[in-house]
Amino acid sequence: PRADSGRSEIVDSIAVPGEVSRDPDVVVTNLAIAGVTVWVLFSSVFLNQALQDNRTEIERRTAWLVRPWRRLAGRARRESGVTHLAAVAAVLVITGAVYSVLEPGFGWNRATATLFAAAVLGVGIVTFVVSGLEAWRTRTVLRAPAAVRVFPACMAIAVLSVAISRALSLQPGVMYGFVASCAVLAPVDPSPRDQGRIAAVPVVVSIVLVLGAWLLAWPLRSLADSNRAWPVEVAEATTIVVFVGGIEGVVANMVPLSMMDGGKVFRWSRAMWFSCAAVAAFLAWHVLFGREREYFSGLREASSVAVLALFLSYSILTAAIWAYFRFRKPPPAQG
Repeated sequence: PRADSGRSEIVDSIAVPGEVSRDPDVVVTNLAIAGVTVWVLFSSVFLNQALQDNRTEIERRTAWLVRPWRRLAGRARRESGVTHLAAVAAVLVITGAVYSVLEPGFGWNRATATLFAAAVLGVGIVTFVVSGLEAWRTRTVLRAPAAVRVFPACMAIAVLSVAISRALSLQPGVMYGFVASCAVLAPVDPSPRDQGRIAAVPVVVSIVLVLGAWLLAWPLRSLADSNRAWPVEVAEATTIVVFVGGIEGVVANMVPLSMMDGGKVFRWSRAMWFSCAAVAAFLAWHVLFGREREYFSGLREASSVAVLALFLSYSILTAAIWAYFRFRKPPPAQG
């Protein structure tokens, strides 16, 4: 961390373009780990098939869990005007407050205030650029009304993300950069091709957005070093939050489950899915987790071990769910 204690340690921990390693050994190592990440994501195809084949039973068993969220989502879709804006602002503030807990020196100090303001602004930018574009694509492709609506579960996701990050000492931590999603306001039955065409554009724009934010963070960091005014620090931190929340959000969304953007893109174009997943995974590893590792030596670092442990746990869970539905005795017919 820099000498100025007012700077967020989370922001300091992210390398800007001029600080990332150009060592071929480091690049090749992170490319290899990105390949492993893409394979872990791809393994979800088997999980998706199991979920689709047993959808009725799963929905029946989990109805108690999803019912409250569906009720909240229904209320969000009915909101309009001032009520909708107030709900969005409230969710952004709460989510920003939760993510500010990621700051190692969390408390009533300038660094925490910087991260809080950056989280509110950064998550808001990612949400409304990406979800707004998806709503526009939905209206264009399906000729159906669509709008950006608050995603109530984002607050629970934020709390879970921070809890995991704190428990595993992850830095910069897990930050899911969305608090709203595109809601279709009329009954539609889109084809897999249309779903893929709608989902692919926001995914690609997300990658472009995080790359643009990362490049912008470079001059802003230099400016913040020479001019320690709080607005400059917030501007730098906001670009970092857009990068971290955006790239981690893309990686998470590329899981090819049918209800996620990754599943929609995968069914439409596997080449597009692989390209987006590979770019996002490489950026995540090379910038967030593996700045200096080579020949896998950096995998001994706590953050890398924690992420790989999460990958292994997810793979085991995926295989277990698939095996359960594949080899269990069929349930007795109800009659």
